Amino acid sequence: MHGAKAVFAGAHASEVIDPKDRKHAWALLVERHPNLADFDLPGSSDAALMRADCKYLSILDYTKGFGHTEALSVGDGNAPLTRASQKEQWGSSVASDI
Repeated sequence: MHGAKAVFAGAHASEVIDPKDRKHAWALLVERHPNLADFDLPGSSDAALMRADCKYLSILDYTKGFGHTEALSVGDGNAPLTRASQKEQWGSSVASDI
């Protein structure tokens, strides 16, 4: 358990409805998963394409000490990630060595 590592993400998800955006989303999906290249973009009544806008990340790394977590917030647009203190993110009950 002392070597545990994990990444948790929180996001707001929504369906991609605009036909131009659906086509772009499908192209990105096919780029990442080439096995889909032989398939056409499914119609909106057949499959929903979803977009997830990441809002925060939490990185768990027990190799840096039991319970070590780093919380990152994601800004709007192209804003960089910002590091939130663990106590601000999760409350004052978090261990003091984080």
